[in-house]
Amino acid sequence: MLLSKELVTWSDRLPLMDLWEDEMAADSGITAWAPLLRDLIWPVFTAALLIVARARVAGILAGIQKRIEQGEGFEVPGLKMPGSDPKVRGKPGEEATAPQTGATPQDLATALGGSGVRRTLVAEGAPRDPADEYQQTVYLIHGVGRPKVDDDGAERRTVRVKLDADDDATLDAVTKVVYHLHPTFLDPERVVTDRKKQFPLETRVWGQFGLSADVYFTGYDKPLRLYRYLNF
Repeated sequence: MLLSKELVTWSDRLPLMDLWEDEMAADSGITAWAPLLRDLIWPVFTAALLIVARARVAGILAGIQKRIEQGEGFEVPGLKMPGSDPKVRGKPGEEATAPQTGATPQDLATALGGSGVRRTLVAEGAPRDPADEYQQTVYLIHGVGRPKVDDDGAERRTVRVKLDADDDATLDAVTKVVYHLHPTFLDPERVVTDRKKQFPLETRVWGQFGLSADVYFTGYDKPLRLYRYLNF
């Protein structure tokens, strides 16, 4: 009789044990997924925040970029972004970076493109230098004739030097050219004002040498110095 009661009692408990085992299995499954869910929470939250506030974030980034371009820089704990050199504007469509502190007006003029801007800036702060305007557009050219024996028995050649430029307007701005020959020449400094023939110089030489020329322009305080090696 006692055995019969014990069997009934255990048979009544079996369904409860099955239910408890199912709950434990479910809990263990959730526990296994918990680390993955925890790792995904912040990325998902951050992405959602950026999507919602993307216009605000874009405005903040644009403001930071503007501060840097204006030379003010940007700094937060752990991050420092120095400002860039501010922009200097000339005529419409012209833009160049201003030189560092201590640069001369000529340096600023060289940094800027456009002859009109260069002339204005140099005139305001320093003597006018034609190199700022004509250094890359004016040059000397020369030609050499066949050798001939002069009356003194020495063999010499005729050398012809003249001024040339990228355009006629530049040559029209020249008032005179002063050629500096080798000191061994008779009258080593030659002043030429003949614009029609492009300020020519002609002389007899027996060897190769280098000469220089000072080119004077209308409206400038000093000449542009040019060099030419007379080879043949």
